[in-house]
Amino acid sequence: MPQGHTPRYLGDLTGFVALMDEYSKEKWTLNKWESGFWLKQSVMVRLGGEPLNRQCHILRCAIRDCPVLWFNFYHRDGRPLRLDEIRALLARRGNFDSDAYFKNVTQEPHPYYGVLFFFVDPAETPGRMAEMPGHGNYIVRWLSVYGPPIDLRLPDEVLLAAGLTPSRPSSLNGCSAFEPFEKPICESINEENEDERETIVSSADTGDSAHDSPVSSGS
Repeated sequence: MPQGHTPRYLGDLTGFVALMDEYSKEKWTLNKWESGFWLKQSVMVRLGGEPLNRQCHILRCAIRDCPVLWFNFYHRDGRPLRLDEIRALLARRGNFDSDAYFKNVTQEPHPYYGVLFFFVDPAETPGRMAEMPGHGNYIVRWLSVYGPPIDLRLPDEVLLAAGLTPSRPSSLNGCSAFEPFEKPICESINEENEDERETIVSSADTGDSAHDSPVSSGS
């Protein structure tokens, strides 16, 4: 097992992938790199009437000992969106444009791909997660907080499996407990039709993307 990856953490990663395989069209894949395991998702989403490719990766921060959400949005021709463009589209879609969330978003070269990705600074993650209700799958509980601002939501069945109660915002996202992601995120549930979302094959498997990495998910 790679250094720093405890059996519990790896178990949460694999458990999360299994839950999403069972209950969601938006699949995740478990990947291995020299420094450890990480998760990847590549799906088509429709924002502002335009189909976009959303790339989300979950990597572990060794210093903070917690997961970190990396993401990019791309036009169909492979051009990446700027952060202000992403925020504007999410706001038009009905998502709460949380300044507190996006002020913690930085753009840096991806640790594995080497291309620019946005990521959410993990400095506050350990403290926030320590106060979050539930004791189930850590990745599910963490992503229920950090995913919704970029329209990355989890099915109710996945939340329930982690001990969260979807019908109660304070349990769903811990919004009442976490100042940066307060009530507006909990109230921004404006789901588009499931049929408008389609999972696309990861470019790591097809090798035909100009903005993805040639890293094999089976390595």
